Amino acid sequence: MINYYKELGVNNNASKQEIKLAYLSMLKKYHPDVYDGDPEFAQNKTALINECYATLKDDEKRKAYDIELEKFEPKPKQTTKSEDDFILKEFFKRFRTNLHQEKPKTERQTQSTPKTQRVKKQKVKKEKQISQRNEEEEDIERKENKKLTIYIIIILAIIIATIALCMCL
Repeated sequence: MINYYKELGVNNNASKQEIKLAYLSMLKKYHPDVYDGDPEFAQNKTALINECYATLKDDEKRKAYDIELEKFEPKPKQTTKSEDDFILKEFFKRFRTNLHQEKPKTERQTQSTPKTQRVKKQKVKKEKQISQRNEEEEDIERKENKKLTIYIIIILAIIIATIALCMCL
């Protein structure tokens, strides 16, 4: 038995308006005048969509169809909202606790060997050198920017003075 609801892409409890919108949407997609693929497929699909809509738009036909459909496809057990909420809360609660649990450190991880201490000191030293270089480069850049600003001011002053002289003559 064909599930008309699935064919139209709606839920079993969809309103008439939802069914009509789904029908029109599917018709726009699969109508033989619009569909780019196999014309025979488009005709068959359009006929099926029309059959689905004809059955589901009529209240009496829909009730009879729902009874028949239930014989072939029994409804799955639906959980209540509170059960769903409880399941989700438990999942996230467990997820958070697993995420934040600290793993016990092994003896090897807690002990600091002279070699690891040396490596750490070297890393710190390199980081200091890099930060000093960056500071030095920034200082040089600031000085160059100051010089450039002074040159620009001087050039502007010369231009203004030249314009003022030309106006006086």
